[in-house]
Amino acid sequence: RQRVVEDLSVGYKLGYARAGARQGLAYYPPKQQRPDLEQKLWYVDSADGQLWSAPEVVDQEGDTGRSPSLAFDPSGRPAIAYYRCRSQYDPNENDCEIGKDALKFAVKGAVWDKVVVRAEGSVYDGLYTSLAFDRDGFPAIAYQAVFFDASANEVVNQLVVARSRAP
Repeated sequence: RQRVVEDLSVGYKLGYARAGARQGLAYYPPKQQRPDLEQKLWYVDSADGQLWSAPEVVDQEGDTGRSPSLAFDPSGRPAIAYYRCRSQYDPNENDCEIGKDALKFAVKGAVWDKVVVRAEGSVYDGLYTSLAFDRDGFPAIAYQAVFFDASANEVVNQLVVARSRAP
């Protein structure tokens, strides 16, 4: 057993991927009285599973990085699908804001390139993400969307798959 990230509880929100000997870990630290660490998406990787990189921030826009799913694309670049809970960081708030949340995707080139995949005003978009690449190298993200159906007077949970036409 090896401790990958020192002095940090990474909590229950982790994304792990492996490609050959290379390993990556995406994580969202829980609240721990350390605003410099919490409520943002982090990434570390290792070429051999023994020596790990220093943690780097992938995204820190608002309360972001929940439910990360990590995969390596066909070129070997790490990519992460994740949930942004709210567009503004608030250390005293745990609830997500409908209409200010989003499903996001990041891939590492020279820097982390980030895009909003879906952010619909009346839907919680991007819960419980799962990322994979198809045989052509295009990303696909399965996730949960939740909304209130007024005509049926009920909360609806949908499984949604978002696919890209560009790698």
